[in-house]
Order: sequence, then structure tokens, then C-alpha cells
Amino acid sequence: MTDLQKKLTSFQNLLVVAASDGSLGNEERGILMEIGGDMGLTPEDLKPIITAKDLSFVLHDNLADNLADLGDMLTIAAADGVVYEAEYQVCKDFATAAGISDDYFNEMLEYAKEYKDEEEE
Repeated sequence: MTDLQKKLTSFQNLLVVAASDGSLGNEERGILMEIGGDMGLTPEDLKPIITAKDLSFVLHDNLADNLADLGDMLTIAAADGVVYEAEYQVCKDFATAAGISDDYFNEMLEYAKEYKDEEEE
């Protein structure tokens, strides 16, 4: 997988979570755009993902990249202060498919929630 493909996979995973609750909030949209820019992705790179009708998460070839994506996915899910059931389920399904334990998933989820709370203070 090329570096661009890895970045696009990660961005797609984030978009799947952000859109899973049926809407893309301003905070989620802002975080996504910031992350895409930080990844060095251009609007042209992102257009096929953003305009796709049906998206699902994609696993990377290694655990480290999957853990990084899961952390970002949980951050997106917690960005608006509420982790909706659909967001939770997408993240949980991703973690299960990636072989990430329930305990570790729950720790990452709590961290994402705490991170959001600390940003608001």
C-alpha cells in the first residue's frame, strides 16, 4: 500500500464514523478537514471518498496503523460531546475486525471522551 493509499484509507475510516450518525456536524467536519490537511491530502485526493454513495471502513495491513485509525475514529465520534450508538458500533466493529481487544477499545474510548472534556475546559 502506497503512502497516499494509507492516508486515503485512514481518511475514509474517519469519514465513515463521522457520517454514521446520519449527519456531519460542524465540529466533525472541521476536525476532518484539519486531519485531511495534516495528512497532506488535497480536495482532489478526497473527492472520490467524499462523493461515494456507500462507504465502509478499511483495515490496514498492520496493527499500529489500525490502532492509530481507531484512536482518530474515536476522537471524531466524541468531537460533538456525544458518542452516538451508530458511531460506537462502527468503531467497535472496526476494533473487532482489527483484532483489538474489548478492554483496549474501552480504554481508547474513555481517553477520547476525556480528551474532548479537557479541550472544553
